[in-house]
Amino acid sequence: MDDVQISVWHYFSFDQALTACTLSRQCGRLEAEKRAGTAGEGSLSEHMSYAIGSVIASFCFLEATINEFYATASRDNLEVAGGRGGLDPVDRQRIAAIAKDAEKLSTLTQFQLALAVLRKPPLDTGARPYSEAELLRRLRNELVHYTPRLRPSDSGESGSNSDSHALVTALLQRRFEPNPFYADFANPYFPQKCLGHGCTTWAWKAALAFADTFHERVGISPVYEDARAHGRLEP
Repeated sequence: MDDVQISVWHYFSFDQALTACTLSRQCGRLEAEKRAGTAGEGSLSEHMSYAIGSVIASFCFLEATINEFYATASRDNLEVAGGRGGLDPVDRQRIAAIAKDAEKLSTLTQFQLALAVLRKPPLDTGARPYSEAELLRRLRNELVHYTPRLRPSDSGESGSNSDSHALVTALLQRRFEPNPFYADFANPYFPQKCLGHGCTTWAWKAALAFADTFHERVGISPVYEDARAHGRLEP
């Protein structure tokens, strides 16, 4: 008797969504303990780990979301863009035909390409949710591809024309609540004061709004809808 091989399809975007939200809530918990004076030893480093992980996972959620969209288009038995999703057969063929070429593009451009192929309105790159997702991308890249540099204390990077300064200025404009673990210190705004529950909440909401808008325009249901209905996507 021949061995039977069973293959399993896993939607990793779902895991990234839960990771981003779980780590963000842990940031909030530790900040509440800090304000109450009950934060334990090691809370500061633990808090930073949660914040960095949550921001990175938020953008990874978008990467996994669009990769799954293209990958499922040629599958009759899968949801999202597959045969059990909401795309008609002709649209599925269009997406499947460009899936390989789409891999060469940046994440946000892949979303735009899918909308164009499906004859849906593109996202305005100068407005929300695209502009917020683009800022999230830049923040994620700063964390993943970090370049050490001197930064003025208790500020962004005043007087600098660097890309890093532009990023810090944009983050300051979002006015999230600063990380309370550094409230009494003259540390630079980024990364110490920036990376907290306020930032992780913004990051996740930026990613979710972008993904929601894409799914709405395409006319399909996302795999994370059930998690939202059960309150699991709250940061």
